[in-house]
Amino acid sequence: TTTLDTPFSSADGNQNYIARQMKQVAKLIKARNELGHDRDVFYVRLGGFDTHTNLNDQLDDLMGYIDDALADFVAEMKSASDPVWDQVTVLTASEFGRTLTSNGEGTDHAWGGNYWMMSGSLKGGQILGEYPEDLTDESPLNIGRGRLIPTTPWESIFSGIAQWLGVQDLDSTLPNRRNFPQSTYFQQSDLYN
Repeated sequence: TTTLDTPFSSADGNQNYIARQMKQVAKLIKARNELGHDRDVFYVRLGGFDTHTNLNDQLDDLMGYIDDALADFVAEMKSASDPVWDQVTVLTASEFGRTLTSNGEGTDHAWGGNYWMMSGSLKGGQILGEYPEDLTDESPLNIGRGRLIPTTPWESIFSGIAQWLGVQDLDSTLPNRRNFPQSTYFQQSDLYN
C-alpha cells in the first residue's frame, strides 16, 4: 500500500472525478520503485467541456475541479518524503477546439485551441506557438464563425515531451510528424530546463 503525504480532500466528494483520478496517478508514481518503473504515461479524463450551452456555469465548475485536483497533485509530487515534481509533466489535451464566436449560450466545435502543461522542470512563463495576429472574420485563418485553422500541430508539443522521456524514434512514435515542417516542432530544450 502506498501512503500519500497529501490528503487529496477534493477527491473525497462525488463531484470531483478528476481529483480521484489524480490521486490514483499520485499513488502509482509514488509506488514506482516497488513497481520497477523508470517512467510511465497516465491518462485521466474529465468530460463536460462540450459547451454548446451554459458555457459560464459549466466552465466555472470544471475549472474549479481541475484547480483543486492539480493543487493536491502538485503538493504530493513536491512532498518532502519523496519529491518528484521535477520528473513529472502534466499536459492537457482535447480532441477539438471551440469557436471564437458564441452560438447564443455557448460555443461550437472548431479546430484550433489552447493547451497547457505543468512540470517542475519546465521553462515556465512562456507561450509557445504562433498566436494569430488577426481574430476577425477577415483573418486568413478564420474559416467562418470563429473557427481558426491551427498554426502549430499538436504533435509539436508531444515531440518535445517524447524527447524528454527519452524516445529515440520520434517519427515512429508520432507518425504525423512528417506532415508538418520540422520548424513547427518544439524540442526538449524549448520546453524543459
